[in-house]
Amino acid sequence: MAGTWVDYLARTSFMLQAGKNVADILYYYGEDTNITTEFATGASVPEGYQWDYVNPTALVNAISYKDGKLTSQSGAEYRVLWVDRNFDYVSLPVLKKFDELSKAGAIISSPRPRHPASLSDDVSEWNSLVEKIWSRPNVSTTSSLDSLLSAKGIEPDVKMPQGMNFLHRTVGRDIQVYWVNRPALDWADTVLSFRVKGLKPQIWHTDSGVIEDASFSFNGDRTEVSLHFVPDDAFCVVFAGKTKTGAEVPKTQYKALLTIGTPWTVKFQEGRGAPAQAVFETLHGYQDDPEEGIKYFSGVAEYSNDFTLDKPDGTYVIDLGHVANIAEVWVNGKYCGRAWKEPYGVSLHGVLKKGVNHLEIKVANVWVNRLIGDAQPGAKKITFTDTPSASAGDSLVPAGLLGPVRIIEVTNDK
Repeated sequence: MAGTWVDYLARTSFMLQAGKNVADILYYYGEDTNITTEFATGASVPEGYQWDYVNPTALVNAISYKDGKLTSQSGAEYRVLWVDRNFDYVSLPVLKKFDELSKAGAIISSPRPRHPASLSDDVSEWNSLVEKIWSRPNVSTTSSLDSLLSAKGIEPDVKMPQGMNFLHRTVGRDIQVYWVNRPALDWADTVLSFRVKGLKPQIWHTDSGVIEDASFSFNGDRTEVSLHFVPDDAFCVVFAGKTKTGAEVPKTQYKALLTIGTPWTVKFQEGRGAPAQAVFETLHGYQDDPEEGIKYFSGVAEYSNDFTLDKPDGTYVIDLGHVANIAEVWVNGKYCGRAWKEPYGVSLHGVLKKGVNHLEIKVANVWVNRLIGDAQPGAKKITFTDTPSASAGDSLVPAGLLGPVRIIEVTNDK
């Protein structure tokens, strides 16, 4: 069942390898540190902008300035070369590169270096270059990247609420791909402003493969897109296809038709310590079950139930409520899909019939509860690991189909 999650990773990876990365800032981290340290420290870049790190070798050999932008050999382009620390000691080859780029017109912000980094550097030449470079109007020593970007008229690539993340890829001028992420545990509707003009946005959901139109409008040289985020959401906003006007997409309405509250028959995977079958009068996590074989169960369990539908020709989804950890839904013997993250919903398109419908939900959970069960005094071990990671006193984690399970009718405003 984990294939659905792997599909999500594959789709996201595919989108983030398309075209070329877009970043405004080329972040030079100096000659007396390493990239691991920089990742741990974090780059002091304002929200709404992206950056790429560059080391001395790449700066000297792979970066040039043309058509008003810093350009790498791979074709990635940057607006600003930024240095905020680790620049007291600078070697002559790096200083010559700064001279070359600044002379060509590149925007550079950097502290003024203090010492040559090598005993082989010509001190006289080194001092002369420092004087020339830091006397040019396009080279500054400001400690505020935000102020520098504002002064140069470089607007944020994405204007978004604090705490959100994004990445930007360009596939030629007419296709722009933004991966956006809101790492919060609540639901939210928000408007993001993208530095894109004249292209139509669509939402590409990499968790499901579904593509849908988005409501958007133009504001000067930017496009404002209305987006709906579920908890800890991430998807791609793809701009493609020229347009001169915005659009308003009808809002989707969800109406709960019924909640499945009848007892569930649950069949447990063999050889995992649980009984072959049990009846749950109401849905509950395995961790709360009095039967120890169920309480510590880790594996695949199959829940089955029936529900009655009078009007099967509409658009419906099944809302599983909450699942720990992955669920696979079958209705009337037909596969519907899998759910592994909120909102734990699966489309029921083409599988429903009038009257009684048979529902099967296969649920797989992680194995930590079984490891805790195997650690109990006198327990007959079912699992094996050469590096035990659980003890008898550890807290059990939620497991199974937690619900409530509801059938939802989906309609769109006219």
